[in-house]
Amino acid sequence: MKPKKRTDTTEIDARTRILDSASELLCEGTEELTIRDVALRAKVGLGLINYHFGTRDALLREAIRRYVNAVVIQPYRAESSDSPAYIPETTEHRREVFAAMLRGPVEFLAEHPNIARISIQFDLHSPKLDDNSDETVRRLITVIEAWFAGIQEKDLQEYRIRVFAIVASIHEAFLRPELFTFRTGLDYSREGDRDSFRALLARMVFP
Repeated sequence: MKPKKRTDTTEIDARTRILDSASELLCEGTEELTIRDVALRAKVGLGLINYHFGTRDALLREAIRRYVNAVVIQPYRAESSDSPAYIPETTEHRREVFAAMLRGPVEFLAEHPNIARISIQFDLHSPKLDDNSDETVRRLITVIEAWFAGIQEKDLQEYRIRVFAIVASIHEAFLRPELFTFRTGLDYSREGDRDSFRALLARMVFP
């Protein structure tokens, strides 16, 4: 009897299970996560993981990207006013809206530290266009460009640089919390201090 061929649905289910298992292990803080760890959690063979993803890094990158999109980008996009069609009219209002837009990335780091740390380290060591860090920068820049349509390119460039600077600041505060507290007096582990941090960053972009 010939073995049954896997259906497309079976392939998709297995791929999803692999990605979910990798995300779960990353969130649990599994040290030096291996493909074998993922295979055991997903109850699949090593060959199937290699077939779908090729390498450990490719698997982890996709698992992290999928997780960040589900946990941060989609929910906060739905509840916030970060649509290019929404244009706040005053500087104060821009600060408020921009600070709200920063809530997604800032809170994700605090609430999901294990997978967030790995995500940032991936982006720093092997940067790629549209990686998670670049996606955060791109989304913020896209909104600002819509808000200031028609202004000179050199002025837009200044806003883009400010966005790069604040995303880097968020990562630095998260990755080195003791130094962040020592230098600023803010504690990244406290929600109120994170709110103050977001407000200060928004003021840096819109002084």
